[in-house]
Amino acid sequence: MLERSKWELQPQLERRTRRSQALPTHTQVLLALRFLASGSFQHVIGDTAGVTQASISRVLDRICTVLSDKSVQEIKMPPTNIERRRIARKFLRIQNFPRVIGAIDGTHVAIKAPSVDEALYFNRKRYHSLNIQLV
Repeated sequence: MLERSKWELQPQLERRTRRSQALPTHTQVLLALRFLASGSFQHVIGDTAGVTQASISRVLDRICTVLSDKSVQEIKMPPTNIERRRIARKFLRIQNFPRVIGAIDGTHVAIKAPSVDEALYFNRKRYHSLNIQLV
């Protein structure tokens, strides 16, 4: 999976720089996945990987933009009734879920406490976060 995503995302993520070595595409993907999966902070991920918090922020911005653009092409609801019924049968076989044709999941992504409406971002686990859902 990583190898496929590396090549698919490389044209959008590859950067030319005159100052120092740009982060390789696969490193950018891994850093973003680690950040999104961990619920940690950018500086913690950066410290672990030997990358600055500013670099992590830029990587996350690029990766999330590329994935958002790609989602428009890749995430589609089944277009026909026949296809919807076929998928619903699979969900029924897998876990006995009737009339299901798709799934979403969610997670909390940790953030610094915002200066405006700070209490709105304080979650039940006692840290500030954005509640993110994915199809």
